[in-house]
Amino acid sequence: MLDVALHLKDYASGLDAAAKIDTFGRSAFNRFYYACYWELRTTLPNIHKNWLKIGHKALPDYLKSSVKKESIEQLEHLRKKSLVTAKEYGRLRGRIEHSIMEMAKLLTAGYAIRCIADYSPEFKAELVNGALILNNHKLSTIETLHSEMRKHVGILSECRIILGL
Repeated sequence: MLDVALHLKDYASGLDAAAKIDTFGRSAFNRFYYACYWELRTTLPNIHKNWLKIGHKALPDYLKSSVKKESIEQLEHLRKKSLVTAKEYGRLRGRIEHSIMEMAKLLTAGYAIRCIADYSPEFKAELVNGALILNNHKLSTIETLHSEMRKHVGILSECRIILGL
């Protein structure tokens, strides 16, 4: 997904015709959201069993409820069995909660921009000083969402491995 998004970004940035910049620029915004989503999608089967039933819009709440609950319950279980120290418990819980909240924020922001790209033709993607912009959103912003998502998916995965999940 990321390779497609980067290709569309480069291609759209090299165009002169406004209609083509809009078409390929919108597609770049869309693909960067899906690259962000894909980071989570490729890991979630290992994180939570029911995630396939969750739509894009509901995924942030699902992370903050079901995935967080399962992770914290397992952490509590390990603490009660004295398999983690109080310090480890606090560190892991903080990392889990922070990563889940950040992933939820990233998905929410990316989804909002993707919806503009997909469903709001009144807003045109355009090149402004070399930057692709759609409804005051720079493509570089959603590109950053992807790298942040990758980071937080990695943190959550690492924590869940420690928890035995």
